[in-house]
Amino acid sequence: MTQFRETGNDRSVVAYISASTREEVEKAAARYVKDWPEAGYCTSVRPIKEEVDGGFSVTIWRLASCD
Repeated sequence: MTQFRETGNDRSVVAYISASTREEVEKAAARYVKDWPEAGYCTSVRPIKEEVDGGFSVTIWRLASCD
């Protein structure tokens, strides 16, 4: 099961995605970037990391607005 959490302020948003497999995290990150593309939101996807207690996660940063 994929877990998703977003935090942010008026300027930027940080999304956290975690799941039991790397493939699930990759697919969820790809969906997120499709909705918030790099060209408009300066979206930046950090490398996927393996968690100590199992599973995988990724952090994604983007601007809150494309203005």
